[in-house]
Amino acid sequence: MVREKIVTFGPDARLVGTMTMPDGPMVGRLLLINAGIVGRGGPHRLHVKLARAASEIGFASIRLDLSGLGDTAPAAPGLGHEQQAVADITQAIDDWNRQTSAEGLPLIVYGMCSGADHAYEAIAADDRITGLALIDPYAYGSVRARLDKIASKATDTDRWGRAIGRVIGVTPPPENAPTVDSEDNDRVHPPVEEFGERLSAFAQRGGRLFIRYTNYVQEDLTKPEHFFANFREDGFAGRLTLSVGMDVDHTHTERAAQQQLIGQLCDWLAQVAKGNAP
Repeated sequence: MVREKIVTFGPDARLVGTMTMPDGPMVGRLLLINAGIVGRGGPHRLHVKLARAASEIGFASIRLDLSGLGDTAPAAPGLGHEQQAVADITQAIDDWNRQTSAEGLPLIVYGMCSGADHAYEAIAADDRITGLALIDPYAYGSVRARLDKIASKATDTDRWGRAIGRVIGVTPPPENAPTVDSEDNDRVHPPVEEFGERLSAFAQRGGRLFIRYTNYVQEDLTKPEHFFANFREDGFAGRLTLSVGMDVDHTHTERAAQQQLIGQLCDWLAQVAKGNAP
């Protein structure tokens, strides 16, 4: 049986979230923040499903609407967008700690896309966060990724067949052909060194990292090796779990993709709770 309730945070109770509680003992906490401008339920209600699955392994969770999103009113002028998001996360953690006696338990912040960006910024401001679960965080190209892409195109017989067909007039070019253009290019990335150093420092102080990339970032990386081409694998102190699914779209539209993510994340959360997660 799912136990859920609406909760509010902040001195003016402006921040709105949904809390999901486990039936049994609590082993950890999970804070899920908005993906882009989507409400706290997440794309295709993914965050609802994640929260409820996490409750089955003992994690309490809050699906939080950040300022100006979902049911949360905009904040008063003063802070920039990123700063306000971090302030909201910190305020939610402050109030959650006051409302429960679970301060010693793992506290994981989950974010997808811009939510991953906010979670990344939050670890620099709040050392109570003990884990990050990031879906399509910043991605960076590399020489290895570019060489692999060239090789893939060179050995794609279907691609060559289509090209030859167009040359001899057998296969006309498709009308309104979709172009592959990652929306990730629109995000302002921190320097690659800064991104790696912050995550590495977080891991070095005991933080746990779960990172999953989808075909959203296919212009930058398509394999785990491409990620580690920019960062030393041992720099994360063995505390990084990384997966890359090029058959999965950014918002996990397909049910199978949702189930795969939920399974991977809950397996990782269970290991975090036991202290055994990479």
